[in-house]
Amino acid sequence: MSNGQEDVSSQPLVIVRRRRNTDEPHHGGVWKIAYADFMTAMMAFFLVMWLINAADKKTSGRRLFQSDAVDGSVRSAERP
Repeated sequence: MSNGQEDVSSQPLVIVRRRRNTDEPHHGGVWKIAYADFMTAMMAFFLVMWLINAADKKTSGRRLFQSDAVDGSVRSAERP
């Protein structure tokens, strides 16, 4: 070509293949949610087991959750 441009068909075709870096670890957090659910279930299970063990024959489960202000009148009546 006379204008200083070369013919494109005479140049070799260069294909550059770029690969992504596959060595990076997967940043998934699904296992953290499953682990947190498991730990919550275990905590609830042991809390229930502890409450069952803490409640004796005379104490009902309802009294374990009463506050001192409400429970004070009941306790004062039980004392000799």
